[in-house]
Amino acid sequence: MSNIIMPAEWEHQEFIQLVFPHKKTDWIEYFDDAIDTFVNIANSIRKYQKVLIVANEMLYVKSLFKDYDNLQFVKLDSNDTWARDFGGITVKQDDTYTILDFKFNAWGKKFEFSKDDKITKQLKLKGLLKQYSHKSVNIVLEGGSIDSNGAGIILTTKKCLLEKNRNPHLNQKSIKKQLIENLGAKKVLWLENGSLEGDDTDSHIDTLARFVNKNTIVYQTCDDKDDVNYTSLKAMKNELKTLKDLNNTPFNLIPLPSIKPIYYKGDRLPATYANFLIINGAVLVPFYNDKNDTIALKIFKKLFPSHDIIAIDSTTLIKQHGSLHCVTMQYHNKPEIVEQKDILKTALIQEKYYGSKEKTIKRTIEQIHNAAQNGAKLVVLQELHQTDYFCKNEDVNNFDLASSYEEDLIFWAKIAKQNNIVLVTSLFEKRAEGLYHNTAVVFENDGSIAGKYRKMHIPDDPGFYEKFYFTPGDLGFEPIQTSVGKLGVLICWDQWFSEAARLMALKGAEILIYPTAIGWFEDDAKDEKQRQLDAWITVQRGHAIQNGIPLISVNRVGFEADNSGVLKGTKFWGNSFVVGAQGEFIAQAKEDEQVLYASIDKANSKNVRRWWPFLRDRRIESYNDITKRYID
Repeated sequence: MSNIIMPAEWEHQEFIQLVFPHKKTDWIEYFDDAIDTFVNIANSIRKYQKVLIVANEMLYVKSLFKDYDNLQFVKLDSNDTWARDFGGITVKQDDTYTILDFKFNAWGKKFEFSKDDKITKQLKLKGLLKQYSHKSVNIVLEGGSIDSNGAGIILTTKKCLLEKNRNPHLNQKSIKKQLIENLGAKKVLWLENGSLEGDDTDSHIDTLARFVNKNTIVYQTCDDKDDVNYTSLKAMKNELKTLKDLNNTPFNLIPLPSIKPIYYKGDRLPATYANFLIINGAVLVPFYNDKNDTIALKIFKKLFPSHDIIAIDSTTLIKQHGSLHCVTMQYHNKPEIVEQKDILKTALIQEKYYGSKEKTIKRTIEQIHNAAQNGAKLVVLQELHQTDYFCKNEDVNNFDLASSYEEDLIFWAKIAKQNNIVLVTSLFEKRAEGLYHNTAVVFENDGSIAGKYRKMHIPDDPGFYEKFYFTPGDLGFEPIQTSVGKLGVLICWDQWFSEAARLMALKGAEILIYPTAIGWFEDDAKDEKQRQLDAWITVQRGHAIQNGIPLISVNRVGFEADNSGVLKGTKFWGNSFVVGAQGEFIAQAKEDEQVLYASIDKANSKNVRRWWPFLRDRRIESYNDITKRYID
């Protein structure tokens, strides 16, 4: 196995592992701040690559994210969050990547560790590491204690690796042999100096000095002679100058700026810029609200000119005596050669009514602009999004709301063009006096009208008196061709009728879309409310599954009173969502205002329809009676 090698951190990664805090950990004292930090880290990373989130309370952790793009969750119990040190370590041999599962004992049995020590094995058993070979190694080795230049050199510290409570049966020579055999080390560089006050790890190398390319090392400095860290870090600097690579050439050395001492409850905290994280296309750099944060970021930008440099607030992390790199672990793999995907970035605008058409539209425009800035190419608005849901009662004065229909068309066309998006709207259409429709108008990104759909199924129920206002549509179930695909646009009550979804699919719709206004009466029992919500979601997931195409459903939120006084009003339940061709959730909102983002893989429908050929197996010759109202 002489050609085994530990990749450098800047080599291609499959995913980053995070283990989220839970309330049985020491993070409980500042739990909300810790959660915010971990969510920020995950969101920063997933813009570039996948993130595997290990969670003790998975449903809670999933609720912290607006969508699950590039996120994978697994429920496992843990003692703490320091994935760097109990996570698997990747090595490669030719084209084979192996996860090494070293023993973990919480930095020499300083803390409880039994659950954390089992996490890598449990990930394997759950099939989350199936793309890797797996090897258990019966010695203690933490990921933060070693750093690789990807060319056979391992940088470490004697203070950590030779600490008596880690591997008491091994001496330096024996440990070096393990590094050679398991990591493919051709040379091990042992630092004797370097430490940070408040560090529990016995001088992990990832707090002190790190490779940024195979010939360059960055290192933490201290410029205050009265600082307890000064002597040790100065000695480390001098020691680094003596180190040489495999060709006996000294390394390029780049100092990282000093950080003013930070304390919490009287304890010195081990703040360090060396605890950065390199991912595919970006470098995440910890900051501590120090005057030198900006200088550190500039250094990394110079070192990684082709990477984005992302500053991560790590002031909460160091309260537990670790930092950014400590809570992450990368898993390397060769870049995948995958089938080209057809990904559509979509935004659903879930809003409340703001008391007037003008205020509501102003808010909607802001949300559309934000969505476009975040890369959305398709934006979907809720049913009758310009006004309140006026169908709560029968009032002839409400027909005046449709008088601006032609002006509304011009207005929303302009918004679509300005933001370069395909925009799905839901408008009150005045076709003639006494003839009105609930109409979805789809605007192309150049401002032209791509097509219209007039709502076909019209409800007439307490609080939903739509038959008073809307004539059933006469445009049929016709998908609308746009630059982002062929859209099967339907409206609200249509979502309860599988025939409408099926006809859209049979005519080539690539995505089903439902602008919606649905909610509860406040007097409904809690369990009845849940049944209604579950039914609403389930029936639409069924449409996606039986037709093998994604589905978008966007609902409004907030309580809207019934001005007639007959009913109290309606609490619109939100919960907008996007599901894929197998009914799987891609994104789901809650009951508050939100721009819900989803990346829809349109090409996946091809695979799903091949696996589940429902259209092939339809017995169309036996369906004649389906056009009857009832068969009796």
